[in-house]
Amino acid sequence: MQDRNSWESCKSMYNADTDLVLTIDFGLKREIERMNGKVQYLDHLIDTAYLEEKNYEMHRFLNSWYRNKANEDIFTLDGIGVGNTFLLNILNDITYNVHFFINILALKRISHEKIICAVSDQHIIYWLKALKYVTDFIPVTDAEKGKPAYFFPIHEWMESRLEKRSGFEKLKAMLLRFVDYGLAGIDLLQVSKKPLVFIQSYYPTKKIIDILERDKRVRLLLVNYTGLKKLVTERRIKYTRKKVAQQTISNALDHFKSQKVAQWQVEGYDISEFLYGLLIPKLPLLLSRSFSRLMDIKNYLKNKSLKLMIPVTDLWMENRLIMNYCKKNNIPIYMIINGLLTHNFVYDGKDVDLVNAYGSAIKEDYFENKENVVCLGDPRMDYYAIQPPKEIDRRNPVIIIGAAGYSPIDLNSYLAYEFEFLSDILECFREQAVNGQIADIIIKVRANGYRNQYENFIREYFPDMKINIIQDMPFATLIARADFYISFYSQTVIEAACLGIPALYYKNDRQVINKPFDNNSELITANNREELKEKWLLYLKGDKCYDHFLNKKVLEKYVGPLDGKNVERNVAFIYKLLN
Repeated sequence: MQDRNSWESCKSMYNADTDLVLTIDFGLKREIERMNGKVQYLDHLIDTAYLEEKNYEMHRFLNSWYRNKANEDIFTLDGIGVGNTFLLNILNDITYNVHFFINILALKRISHEKIICAVSDQHIIYWLKALKYVTDFIPVTDAEKGKPAYFFPIHEWMESRLEKRSGFEKLKAMLLRFVDYGLAGIDLLQVSKKPLVFIQSYYPTKKIIDILERDKRVRLLLVNYTGLKKLVTERRIKYTRKKVAQQTISNALDHFKSQKVAQWQVEGYDISEFLYGLLIPKLPLLLSRSFSRLMDIKNYLKNKSLKLMIPVTDLWMENRLIMNYCKKNNIPIYMIINGLLTHNFVYDGKDVDLVNAYGSAIKEDYFENKENVVCLGDPRMDYYAIQPPKEIDRRNPVIIIGAAGYSPIDLNSYLAYEFEFLSDILECFREQAVNGQIADIIIKVRANGYRNQYENFIREYFPDMKINIIQDMPFATLIARADFYISFYSQTVIEAACLGIPALYYKNDRQVINKPFDNNSELITANNREELKEKWLLYLKGDKCYDHFLNKKVLEKYVGPLDGKNVERNVAFIYKLLN
């Protein structure tokens, strides 16, 4: 059953004594539990160790499917590969299908007479048919919509992330192309001898960009201009959107079909052949786009002396294309990671020349102490390093809950996780509120969360509690109001601790995550509601257990020095590389 709406067409068939309900919706799971029925999440059936093993296998496939027997990129243009530039465009299709394939495959271990299926998700329907289960498919109609569904709408989110532009954005792009041509003309008349540096503008690099622009010792190349006032100091690559010859695309596809070697079998099932079936229809458009952009990158840089690239991630097509161009032309790449890297099965930052891992724990756990890894600190933490510690009010504390979220890259995550997470915490505090111990609760919804889901959730399950939902406020502004902070595996627990705010990690996930989220580090962790209550009561008593994670030396293991000089250190390192 997909959710409570699809349940309406089937509940008359239900026998609580003999039937098992599988769903992806928190709302339906809660409803069946109230009937004392047996219910599980369809995408959360398998033990952690098995799925963690499959995580490594899945990411190995994601990072090798485009390579031949000699481990070379099959998709190349003038000796520069583009196969690894597609990752963000294919990630959801691959991981989401694998996610349901593995869980539906596990149904073979459950003795059953037949399956009754009422879902609109075509991935679930496909795998039930492909794996030859005896299934009665009940049609789901639009008329059956009405009750809120509580699971992350991954497809809607991915669509919003990829390249679909509104009319306003198209107009803005056209105007900026005129700016590109104007600046190109100026550059022809004013040849600069300053070194050219490509830098990806994102949270860890914003202050670094400000200093480099103010120093005027380098020229900056970005994916996009960061503001109208910056047009004097910033440049971006001019993309012409030239069409790539159809024969070039056809040849590349023929090479791929004859040279692909990556395979992946799961319990005797060749999942790689299915995944190739997902990938191949996407390749003509992806190849056309990547080849066109690569030609523009080469054309733009042919008379310029690019000296250094500073990305924050391997993702995004332009970003990866420029990384591949740099590798081909022996231009050093210095990555400043975008937040804590805590899942060892991913590949982000593992093939660059130099990488700033912030602190020693990330260098040890994620990068395995490689010699090309430096610990120069997270530039974002300079703000927190100079803030005075918060005076904590334990009599009438403000509790901020950092909302959790489904991870599309981790098979141990599941779609309804954020609502299970929130329900456990609020149930605990509802119980404590009876004793008058809760003053104010704020839920901070992630930028990629859906606020309306949270509003419906609180209205339905916790109407008796005073809860404020905030999404758009900068975290640094919001967290300063907290006396106690609870979140999932997020760097925000470190940001809170830097301000002297006791932080707790609620681990009701089954994911395998590095320090400090490994359940064996300084960060106070609760694994269930009972432990959550225990840790909350310790907080109210002012127990010293929370002090370990407030220790500056402990926090520096994860985010680097907390002396307010991380931006300065990174800028100095950049100049050293250029010299």
